[in-house]
Amino acid sequence: MKKTGKIIILFAIIFFAISIFNLSYSADVKFSADTYKPSDLTKDDTKVAFDKAGIVLGAVRNISVVVSVITLMVIGIKYMFGSVEERANYKQTMIPYVIGCVLAAGGTTIVTFIYNAVR
Repeated sequence: MKKTGKIIILFAIIFFAISIFNLSYSADVKFSADTYKPSDLTKDDTKVAFDKAGIVLGAVRNISVVVSVITLMVIGIKYMFGSVEERANYKQTMIPYVIGCVLAAGGTTIVTFIYNAVR
């Protein structure tokens, strides 16, 4: 079983290596930065993009807050009903959780601030 698994993994690696080479080889496009002129975006195009980005940003922020609160509630309930040994484990669990909550809330807040400043 181990030998068969190693052979399958070897063939998968070879397949992916060859397919990546072929894709990069077939994507030979002549590009010059001097002659490239991007099409102009109208204000309507940017307004639509900003509106959709605002919707996505709001959804991500709300989902991260809801998941954080639900997880905190579950850990808190387990902490209240747990034994002394379990409480020590939950204290260790809460440290990475608090760091994750700060990163999730801080990250979405910073992105929202930048979004509102640019808008």
